Amino acid sequence: MEFLQYYPVYQLTYNHVVTRLNRLVAFIYNVYTQRYKYKKEVTVDARHHRFIVNLHRELYINHLRHQKRPVTQQEVTNYIYNQTPEQVAHLIEIM
Repeated sequence: MEFLQYYPVYQLTYNHVVTRLNRLVAFIYNVYTQRYKYKKEVTVDARHHRFIVNLHRELYINHLRHQKRPVTQQEVTNYIYNQTPEQVAHLIEIM
């Protein structure tokens, strides 16, 4: 937000990126719940599939399973926000 105070010309670009990022979070969470919660066969791009498998392994298997808690959309958001900018940009690009 501080960046936008100095460079307000980028507000439209920022809004576009945030919108795409929110769509990515919703997409990943939806596919994740369909696949792991409802046990449905979901076809996605191989790169998204690899990311979702890693999310399941790192977030659910390593942490939440022991606490007997499901994965929430907020946890998916936090997981995505903790990835490198290159990985996030790549995931957004292939949507």
